[in-house]
Amino acid sequence: GSDNTETPVAGQTYKGCYVVSVNETNHTAVLLSPTEESGYDAGTTNTATWLTLIKSKLPDWPSVNGVAGNWRIPIIKELKASAKSLGIVNATKSYFCMDNKNSDFGLVEIGVGNNDNVIVSQIGYSFGKNSILRPVIDITY
Repeated sequence: GSDNTETPVAGQTYKGCYVVSVNETNHTAVLLSPTEESGYDAGTTNTATWLTLIKSKLPDWPSVNGVAGNWRIPIIKELKASAKSLGIVNATKSYFCMDNKNSDFGLVEIGVGNNDNVIVSQIGYSFGKNSILRPVIDITY
């Protein structure tokens, strides 16, 4: 649904979600879920098995202020753009992500440095119970 009282602005919140990016021409935006979850265990290090497990969690992801639908695994650049909103202070966390170019599935480590510089490592595969799912959703406004 459309909300005429406000429109999403990149870097701000919209309907309780962080706005990753906005395409004003197409009236679309990418929103980051305000909730995240970890503790997953695929019982293996196999990437395909992990991808299946994580994708299985997305259809039941909670809606936020009417924002609902096809939540998806974020790509690295979307997580990087969201880094400050992830609430990371003097730590590094691993988030499930897709690679920008070849849709490879893995983890990206994100941290915020002393000067709020975002530290992002390339895609890795050390899946574990501390790995975090924080999905995004594409909306039309």
